[in-house]
Amino acid sequence: MKVVSATEVISEGAEGIILESVLEGYAEYYSAELSEKVIRGLTENALKCQYNGNPIPVGYIIDETKHYQLDPTTAPFVKDAFEMYASGKMVKDIYEYLNSKGVKTSYGKPMNKTNTTAILRNTKYRGQYCCRDIKIENGVPRIVSDELFEAVQRRLNKNQISRSRFKAKHEYFLSSKMVCSDCGALDIMKEQLHDEILTRDQVVLWLKTLKTLDLTNDDNKLAVSFNFRDGAGDIPLLRVGC
Repeated sequence: MKVVSATEVISEGAEGIILESVLEGYAEYYSAELSEKVIRGLTENALKCQYNGNPIPVGYIIDETKHYQLDPTTAPFVKDAFEMYASGKMVKDIYEYLNSKGVKTSYGKPMNKTNTTAILRNTKYRGQYCCRDIKIENGVPRIVSDELFEAVQRRLNKNQISRSRFKAKHEYFLSSKMVCSDCGALDIMKEQLHDEILTRDQVVLWLKTLKTLDLTNDDNKLAVSFNFRDGAGDIPLLRVGC
């Protein structure tokens, strides 16, 4: 089988080999040069804190100079979302509230758990402009204070637990009671621990109830220090893989 170009006449002889390699090299050069120009343009826009074509976050509009400006219609609802979550409301309560106010995503879709959580994680709302590896503080009009944003992040990190916990037939007694002694993340069911916590290579641990742990063999034990909600201590865990 042979591929023949209908627009590029390439002879069958030795000169055809040279011509084909030149055409392929030029095509590769054009693609690489175009990529460099696009990245250069995006970088120049980012250094000016200009809109670079990503979906516009809820609460913002783009002005004629391609800069972010507050949307007077939806920005107050974004601030309400942060305050609601910081005060203890669930994400479900927040996106139901946003939908009741007619707030929609940049694609015109209703709010749900995923895009509401993305709003609570978005650093633009505290005034940080981000594009690729460029981060500029106060590059975007802020909607929430640093204190409110950090309070929301702490609660999000605290509640970032495995979904399977709520689908399991049995509640594991260590669920929501065990936290990493280094970063404070909840270690529920399967968790990859930090290198600095362990005295050997990083391993993956599967948390189970004590009844299912095989603690009779010392080779299967791995003592890791955790901070419990009601104290501190070491607990032997079953190592299931490296």
